[in-house]
Amino acid sequence: MKCTIIKEFSYAHDGNSTEALKPGGEDREIRDNLVPGLVAAGLIKPPTAQKAVPGIEPSPAKVVAPENKIITAAPENKDTTNTTPQRDRRKK
Repeated sequence: MKCTIIKEFSYAHDGNSTEALKPGGEDREIRDNLVPGLVAAGLIKPPTAQKAVPGIEPSPAKVVAPENKIITAAPENKDTTNTTPQRDRRKK
């Protein structure tokens, strides 16, 4: 994600070798999973919305397939009575 650098900090694009990113110049590519933390630390500006390009459709939002959603039982369908007999676990 292209972001504007506000304060100088070290950044590892590949996870191994670091580079000092300095304010000024072009926006730099930052990994998506790091952007919220760097914004919170005040090191980068949040990315701005990209301008629409004529003739190119924006990518659709990620949709979660129904089979991947967690479905909890409705309260009226839950069995609240304990029908399983319990053993006496105390030593005799």
